[in-house]
Amino acid sequence: MSAPDARVVARGTTEWNGIASKIEELAKAQSGESAAANISSKLKNAPFLLIMQFVEGLCLGELIKTQADRYFSPSDPDTRKRFQDMGKLISFDMMVNNWDRFPYAWDNKGNIFNVMLQTLTVKPPGKVVGIDFSITPIIKMIGTNNPNQKYEDYFNRIESLVQEEIKSGPPGHFSTGLVRVANSFWDGFGYYPTESDIMNLRIGILEGAVKISRITQATLVNLLQNLPCPEGYDAGQWRLGAADVSLEFLEKAVGIFQKHANDADLRKAELRKIADTPTANNSRERCLIC
Repeated sequence: MSAPDARVVARGTTEWNGIASKIEELAKAQSGESAAANISSKLKNAPFLLIMQFVEGLCLGELIKTQADRYFSPSDPDTRKRFQDMGKLISFDMMVNNWDRFPYAWDNKGNIFNVMLQTLTVKPPGKVVGIDFSITPIIKMIGTNNPNQKYEDYFNRIESLVQEEIKSGPPGHFSTGLVRVANSFWDGFGYYPTESDIMNLRIGILEGAVKISRITQATLVNLLQNLPCPEGYDAGQWRLGAADVSLEFLEKAVGIFQKHANDADLRKAELRKIADTPTANNSRERCLIC
């Protein structure tokens, strides 16, 4: 699973001043004094800048049908990996409740602009890159004595979806979550995933589930306690922000993947054997239950 490198630069540092100066120069050169003044005002009120690696590619939501046919061509051996990598993204998003990408586990239309494909001229060509990650914990209690039903509902839902990928019938079966994902492709850029595409999404989801199951509590604790505070940023405020990421929520999500890891691994291996055969089904008929 790939994501752009990113880091935070705090206001007032030497690096901040250099970056802000260059941004203002570019704004003035390209759009005039008014635009430069507007950006300068925004920079003065921003506590930090997020510097992110540039990805040369297209968001899924920017694809047109002819491009989709190239990126997802059945004759391209990398097509399988692209769908498997998107499946891994889905598993990760379930762990952190990132609802703003694929509509797999959420009652929304998703946001496929948060998935990028590197251009086919860049190595590795067409690599799947997730952008705009977020962790959205659901609080367990409302007040002191009131359990939040949405907390348990969420975990019941993701467990049900993982179980469906493990147990559901034919390799190219459109599970409940994958129907929503397939529809987001069709609505976004006019491409409906084939049965082979769906099978590889399932492989990716199951592989992601197995990998997440190996995350230990010590790893999560270490990750949250040792997020590096940017130079010049208030360390206390930084720790408060990190504290908003609920360790209990992440541990419960990981626990669900751990509970089904063995079955997920076995099913993944079965599907891989089928996917490796040259006769793997590439039917382009649209799913009738959508």
